[in-house]
Amino acid sequence: MEVTLDAGMAAGLSTGTRLAIYPSEDVSDKTQQLAIAELTDKIQADKSTARILSPEEGGIVVKGKIEPGASVVMVAAPVNLIRKVRLFAQKQAGDREQDLPVNLIDQQTEALAKIRQALVGNGWVVEVQGGEEAHYQVAVGKDGEYEILADTAFGTKDFINGIHKLKYHAVLGIGCNRKLINGSPIKLLHRRGRQVKLVGLDFPVTLSWYYFKRDNGHSILDFGF
Repeated sequence: MEVTLDAGMAAGLSTGTRLAIYPSEDVSDKTQQLAIAELTDKIQADKSTARILSPEEGGIVVKGKIEPGASVVMVAAPVNLIRKVRLFAQKQAGDREQDLPVNLIDQQTEALAKIRQALVGNGWVVEVQGGEEAHYQVAVGKDGEYEILADTAFGTKDFINGIHKLKYHAVLGIGCNRKLINGSPIKLLHRRGRQVKLVGLDFPVTLSWYYFKRDNGHSILDFGF
């Protein structure tokens, strides 16, 4: 069985996204879910098709008739779009850049527990398990703020501007094809630690780079700020 949704690529949907279907606009009670559906490859800009999953696939039995106008909520993103975060609560007391004041050492676990709780039921971001690699890391900063360390996949102007508005401290990787407001690519810079303005950002950032050695022995140049 398939259903048609009045949303598509323009809403960020893609093949494999899983959605919970509710009979009304009230989506706060999970026991009211009618079914779990997964988007097929029939996706247009403002319309898409989803396949109703069996209990073995979706985890719940279809509970009733799905009427036009039913509400949907994303419960799982496609595997290739899911991002993993490490909640790092092991900073030490000290004066180094990566250290914390003594009064914040015992507050790390409590602060990061709030992030962990916010991740419950999130289809896009999950906490790493065991030795898994993370796409980004969240820790407590020197002033008690959340500190975010992210890879290039999070270096979009929308993400960066959002972090700036929230007044979080972030260390982000960016592509070498990013440009300064004068049109020059950042890979032509010769001095680390300069404050520069990038296209798409309304505030200056401190830019640096380093050589990252891959498993194959080759080194690549990574940029970040």
